Amino acid sequence: MIEVPFWNDFFSLISPENRNEIIEHCMNPELELPKQDFEWGEQCLSEKVYLKLTGFTELLKPYIIEVLSEVIDEDIPYGFTVDEVWKNTYHRYYHQEQHDHQGVELSFVIFMNDHHEDDAKFYFVNERNRLTTELWKNVCSLMPDSIPIEGKKGDIVFFPSHMLHGVSPHQSDTPRVTVSGNITIKDLRQETV
Repeated sequence: MIEVPFWNDFFSLISPENRNEIIEHCMNPELELPKQDFEWGEQCLSEKVYLKLTGFTELLKPYIIEVLSEVIDEDIPYGFTVDEVWKNTYHRYYHQEQHDHQGVELSFVIFMNDHHEDDAKFYFVNERNRLTTELWKNVCSLMPDSIPIEGKKGDIVFFPSHMLHGVSPHQSDTPRVTVSGNITIKDLRQETV
């Protein structure tokens, strides 16, 4: 039986029960902050706008806890905060280069549209493939170079922030919209010392 030795990389695609409430909240124009420069994304072509953090923790809390309960020891007291949220709009040919979100522990993407054939695809990069021989990659179907995630409208994908990911070029005239964010985890044992 195959065992996975390290849980450094994982993702969880969740279809939330309150998807309509989350979508409505994410698309509320009153949450959009005035135009700001992003310190990342110089190699991409996308329309990005920061969103106010108001309400995101409450809406996402049960799903954040669901994901973290699978990877954090139940005896370790922890807390978390949603620290940053932004909306991405991809018009035809827009894309996002491969990147990570260093400095935080957990990230998420909420899909605002159902996936269609010509839509840009969110994907994770298999970083281990750069160290894997071509022969081993060719004979082992479990080692693709990337894994695309085709979420439905309202789905949320959570993943460790260090995982390389990107968005392929959008090939449709209908814009693709996502909302992304970062979550910081706090080890509460350190705060009691």
